[in-house]
Amino acid sequence: MHADNWHMVAVALEPSPSTRPAPTVRAESRVAYIDGLRAVAVLGVVLAHAVRASGYLEAAGPLMTLRRPMTLLNLGTHGVDLFFVLSGFCLSYPTLAKLARQRTVEFDVTGYIARRLVRIVPPFLCSILLLAAIERYLGFMLPSAPNLLKQALFLDLNTQFINGSFWTLAVEARWYVLLPLALLLWSRNVRLFWFAFATVVVAGRFTMASSLDMLMLPGFLLGIAAAQVAVDGRRVRLWAFAGLAATIALALPISLSQVPGVWPIVGTNAIATIDRASLLWEVAAFCFILLAVSSRRLRAMLGLGPIAFIGAASYSIYLVHQPATMLAAGAVRSGVSQPELFAVCLAVSLAGGIAFWAVFERPIVHGQARSQLVRYLTAVFDRAAAQLQSATAFRLHR
Repeated sequence: MHADNWHMVAVALEPSPSTRPAPTVRAESRVAYIDGLRAVAVLGVVLAHAVRASGYLEAAGPLMTLRRPMTLLNLGTHGVDLFFVLSGFCLSYPTLAKLARQRTVEFDVTGYIARRLVRIVPPFLCSILLLAAIERYLGFMLPSAPNLLKQALFLDLNTQFINGSFWTLAVEARWYVLLPLALLLWSRNVRLFWFAFATVVVAGRFTMASSLDMLMLPGFLLGIAAAQVAVDGRRVRLWAFAGLAATIALALPISLSQVPGVWPIVGTNAIATIDRASLLWEVAAFCFILLAVSSRRLRAMLGLGPIAFIGAASYSIYLVHQPATMLAAGAVRSGVSQPELFAVCLAVSLAGGIAFWAVFERPIVHGQARSQLVRYLTAVFDRAAAQLQSATAFRLHR
């Protein structure tokens, strides 16, 4: 990286004085168990939507889930919280690992943005086009052209989504912009980072500043902290297990006391549909990741072939599973038992997601086209930064 050229947007990161000196970075491959964590997250969401599409929640009221064990799977929607924490973890780990080895890192903002766009946007746009084509063929009423354009641009205010699960992508897109600043704050002053975390929690839940972003942002920030624990190689297995058990025990009564069974509504009423225990579930996801980081046995389980495969295809599964589930339920609802309907919804959503991964995501995101697209977009962003030096190029020192 050319640090002295102003056309390269870069942030110099140095370790905070409050972090441990010269931590040992683990040399083992992280890919398999990280994919396993993604699999847990996406399977939770898919199971929850299959339960809803199968009608298990139609007569459910407060505490009904305690009397109908099948509907406990509805809590799988908190796989989204695990996804959010994993995003912060996976995006920050490489930079924090370099920071531990080199003591200073320059964060290439243009390259980072290019890699994020290539990873997220092509499958997302393909899923919008595919779902629009299928729904038009089946005679369903499509969102308006402005609504399709808004969601393609990750704009979610009063947007009618073609897929209810797309609301998370708009939130994460804004988090991606925040990551360099969050990493900078973490590297310079850990205490100030946690103060910012507490401020976000309070503002998101107890002030008029409450919004979908403020409610979900703590999970992203917790992912950065989890990445630092992984880089340092700290032994936190007992603490992580205790934290996971405690937060689930606290979250369950709150979540089960609410009337379940509605699809996400994103827009002016989005906050009303967020679980009141969302922060506890984010902390539980944080503890679960720490447990995976610290436990060889759990990493081995998460790295098993079928689990890791589902994790590798998790983005595609997430992009198409909800419409696939609803279509399957509508097609076979009559004449089958509720357990059979649940099994069909689950199978169709997973099969559809894996097929989408094989046809659309893998060739673009994991093939040779990826590196070419990243290089092209990075060059474009570098040229744009060169035209706006004073506004976009910066370098920070301690």
